[in-house]
Amino acid sequence: MILDVARHKFHESLITLIIIAIIAVVRGAMLTAGVPAAETPFATAPLQPAIDSFAASHTIIAALLSLVLIMHSSLRLARATVRDSLYASRTMAAISLTAIILAGFAICSHSLQTLIVASLLAEMLARTFHYMTHSSRLHYLFTAMLALGALPLVDSSLLAMLIVLPILLIFIRAQLRDILVGITGAALPIFTYCYIMWCCGESFTGTATALWDNMFIQSSFELGDYLSLSRLVLGGVVLFVQLCALLLHRKEAMSLTLATRNIWNMLYLVLLVLIAAFVLLPSTSAASIVAVLMISATALPLFFLRMDTVVAVITYIVLVIFSIVAI
Repeated sequence: MILDVARHKFHESLITLIIIAIIAVVRGAMLTAGVPAAETPFATAPLQPAIDSFAASHTIIAALLSLVLIMHSSLRLARATVRDSLYASRTMAAISLTAIILAGFAICSHSLQTLIVASLLAEMLARTFHYMTHSSRLHYLFTAMLALGALPLVDSSLLAMLIVLPILLIFIRAQLRDILVGITGAALPIFTYCYIMWCCGESFTGTATALWDNMFIQSSFELGDYLSLSRLVLGGVVLFVQLCALLLHRKEAMSLTLATRNIWNMLYLVLLVLIAAFVLLPSTSAASIVAVLMISATALPLFFLRMDTVVAVITYIVLVIFSIVAI
């Protein structure tokens, strides 16, 4: 039963998550230890040099933080899919599947930075789902947008995530109050950073302009080195599962509530916009790829819920194998 991920009980999913997370952080610590802080001159996001320096100087603490971030991202996203009924049937599959994706794609020489991005995205998605389905209280929207606005401070390419803000607001509420709350939440982290830089003697507008310019600067990320054969195979399987999940969703969409259908429409539209943006941007990084896959992870459990058990088990085994190989 443990190989049928759609029917995992919580303890089975948690065991899988812990095992994958431990393997991932040990490998991540080995990669980070091999890259001194002085060899990261191409980092352009405000917090990226500090994160890389901390990971290189405090390998064990960074590894423990990475373990916490993987577990938080997986559990937070999975809890949101169950609590807000994204699928017609409840499943804990998102716990294991998110861990597999993070292990396969987030473990690199900048693992801590990439996992912080994944954790912020998990928070943003979970709070947005809850706001759209169960409550109209504005603090869910505000805190979701805070997480969204913090992303560009960790990775320069993720300033492109802010272009999805209008899409999010359209699918959440079309009221002026909600639009103002959403824009305020998304702008607050960047405004705070610019204000701190201004207090330190920098130009306020110059700091904001630099954030925008950094999105169009070539990053040190080497796609050819990052996309090993195992990651290519893993990405191909994830893409296949994603496309199948999309077709399966179209079949059962009418059995879901209107709010849940809006969530699905929002996710797919945001996914398309982000893929297009990251293909065009020169600052695309491993964090950009993980951002796309974190959004995709919310749809993957649908495939394992609806597919024949044999097909689902084989697909899950392939994902686990290539995720571990990719580490």
